[in-house]
Amino acid sequence: MTAEIVFVALLGIVAGVLAGLIPGIHPNLFVSFILLYFYGFDPFLLSIFLLCSGIANSFSSFIPSIFLGAPESENSLSVLPGHKLLLEGRGYEAVKLSVIGGIIGGIISILLFPVLLLIGIWYSEFKFLIPIGLIAIVIFMIFSEIGWKKKILAIYVFLFSGLLGILFLDFDVLFPVFTGFFGLPLLFLSFIKNVKLPEKISFECENVNSLKSSFIGCIAGVLTGILPGISSAQASMVVQELIGKRKEREFLVSIGSITTVDIIISIFAIYIIGNPRSGIAHGIMSLIGNFSLEILLLFIFLSLFSIFISGYITIKIAKKFVFWVQSIDYSALSRNVFICLLFTVFIFSGVKGFLLCITAFFLGIIVNVAEIKRTHLMGFLILPTIMFYISI
Repeated sequence: MTAEIVFVALLGIVAGVLAGLIPGIHPNLFVSFILLYFYGFDPFLLSIFLLCSGIANSFSSFIPSIFLGAPESENSLSVLPGHKLLLEGRGYEAVKLSVIGGIIGGIISILLFPVLLLIGIWYSEFKFLIPIGLIAIVIFMIFSEIGWKKKILAIYVFLFSGLLGILFLDFDVLFPVFTGFFGLPLLFLSFIKNVKLPEKISFECENVNSLKSSFIGCIAGVLTGILPGISSAQASMVVQELIGKRKEREFLVSIGSITTVDIIISIFAIYIIGNPRSGIAHGIMSLIGNFSLEILLLFIFLSLFSIFISGYITIKIAKKFVFWVQSIDYSALSRNVFICLLFTVFIFSGVKGFLLCITAFFLGIIVNVAEIKRTHLMGFLILPTIMFYISI
């Protein structure tokens, strides 16, 4: 591996980390920018930049998600358990658990690569099971609510969010919608209730079965990376139901694994099934076409390189973030981030995205006040996915 490749990989990692720290900026935005403004540069090196930036972003994006309540669609469900730990003085632990999940899950996914090749051969035969499984999960989610009032409200939230998904689902609206569902309600309630962080902070991590939780997340991430219509946010919802809502730490490990594995497999799907499964993967395929075995092996090595470097950088930044958040008025911070997120949504998503964000925000408030599961909001993705598979 030449010094030039290492330099470009490190540049991609830095860009991905920085993008992850800024709400609303996703590596997929790099794709159009690079294809437009760097046309004529070495396409192979540009593809390495995209690979490494996507993996790095999957780690660092947990920092604003947990500390500021500003989620990306991939880690949107991490907001609540991460926020809970933050209010206990354990925000650093929440980020570290996510990083641990991403590192272990990424390694497992690469070790499982021979198995993934078999999945690539047979996956189309099992697609008919997806809508059946999703319907079963939705029914289980609704009937797991205690009391008929909560069950009825859960149905309403699922169907209304699902209707929004049917009418407006597109990559461009994921940021405003998931910000409205999961980020803004927690921020709003934080400054309304004048929430304060505890004076005592902890940098220790409780014992968690990281291997088991990472493996669960890895399997979910593999499925989202290969199967069309299934997103990492949906996989996170399924994993949360399997693990249980009271096991916040295990869930954070799993969602860290899902987020990293999803981006890795979505790119390697170019080789596995000849079809990219993410914006970054589409960009890489447009630059270099299908993978040769030599490129595949190099990308596997670069993925491992990016996983370890990005995880290390994210943990270091998280430690700095703890002291910064601790030194300011958290209620005021919540209010300012709330306003900034609305402004960012308007800038990046326009009037349509802003109105969708406000609509999603009111649904998110209902869920929080009524104390029903936030996973019902995933109807935004689940209902269109069920209809997609039923129609094919």
